[in-house]
Amino acid sequence: PLHLTTEPDNMLLGGAINAAAAAGLYDTLPEAMSRMSSLGTTVAPNPARRAFLDRKYRVFLKMYDHQLELNQLMKE
Repeated sequence: PLHLTTEPDNMLLGGAINAAAAAGLYDTLPEAMSRMSSLGTTVAPNPARRAFLDRKYRVFLKMYDHQLELNQLMKE
């Protein structure tokens, strides 16, 4: 399952959590996470979408490999 936070801007929250852990305000990243955020909605996987999402992930992997090839071309 995917656990969403109650924070509307999760990108900023994630950055703040990482910064607080890196600065030593908390002993561990999990501690910073539990102290600085609260759980909101939990989203369960939808088994009916599994086949579609598996195909979509295979497309992503091919696109990533292609991007690596293009990066090599740009270095030449």
